[in-house]
Parts: sequence; C-alpha cells; structure tokens
Amino acid sequence: MKTFKRTLVLLVVCMLPVCMSARTEKETPAYRQKGYAGSVAMTDWLFVFGGLETSHGYMFNEHHYLGGGLGAHFCPIFFPDMIGVFEPFIEYKAYFLKRGSTPTASLRAGYCVASFFHPELDEGTVVYAEGISPFLCPAIGWDWGLKRGRGLSLNVGVQIMTNQMELLLAPKLSFGFCF
Repeated sequence: MKTFKRTLVLLVVCMLPVCMSARTEKETPAYRQKGYAGSVAMTDWLFVFGGLETSHGYMFNEHHYLGGGLGAHFCPIFFPDMIGVFEPFIEYKAYFLKRGSTPTASLRAGYCVASFFHPELDEGTVVYAEGISPFLCPAIGWDWGLKRGRGLSLNVGVQIMTNQMELLLAPKLSFGFCF
C-alpha cells in the first residue's frame, strides 16, 4: 500500500507541470496556434464600396500572423462604369492576449486596382484597369474565439492610398470569420 501511494504521489508531481502548461480552447483558439491560418471578411470601404476579402498565411505563435490575400470591392450605384476595386495585399496581424477574446492590430500593404468597362466601346465587355495605387491599411479590432477552433473578428481601419502625388484616406470596417 505504501508503494502505491508513493507511486501515485510521484505520478501527480511529474504530471503537474504538464497540466499547468496545457491550454484549453477557451484560452487560445486552434486557428491562433502555430501553423496555417485564414480568414474571410465582409468589408465596408469608404461607406460606399462593399466587398469581400480573404487572407491566408502563417501563425508564428499565439500573437503573430503574416499572410497575403485579395480584396474585391464593388459599388454599382455611384460608379456605373466601374466593375470594382481589387486589392492584392500582404498582412501582419498581432493578437495581444493569450485568450479566446483579444484586441488586435494589423497592417496591410498592397495595391488598389480599379477596373472599368471601356467607355467608347458599345460591347461593354472590354475591361481596363485605372487608378493603380499602392496602399497601407492600419487597423485595430477585436477577435472572438468560438468553439471548434474558429473565430470572429471586427476591425476598423483607414486605407491610406497615393494617387499621382495625392494622399487619399478612406475609413474601412470589416467583419470576418477566422479559421
């Protein structure tokens, strides 16, 4: 009996550090663990353009994400000849806390490309690109971890673009699903 008690105490003492360092789903969701991470978001850009964005990349740890993606924004009401604004980008995102719910900050860099129907052709099928401009988009937000390793995010930022020596600023709001 004494041997059993000693073995049990030794087992508990050896397992205690392992149990203390184990994380639960409530602390850090699976999509924020080291490895692949992705997201899809609905965006409102300049309170005129609505669209979708997707970003895919690598989580280095619970706090740092680096990836790339594509955004597509449309506005048929105010600009009838415009097909949309397309944005290839790279993104860095920081998660501040090791919990399921945490504040975030991100920075995107890329190019905005506006595509239009050609105004002089009757067919309406010829497309040309205009207004190619580099951009930076700093944003802050909040990230909520859900069950099964998924999450939701809400971000507010400003798109800073340059176009022929002008600096253009546009507010941006996005709501996304993280996986």
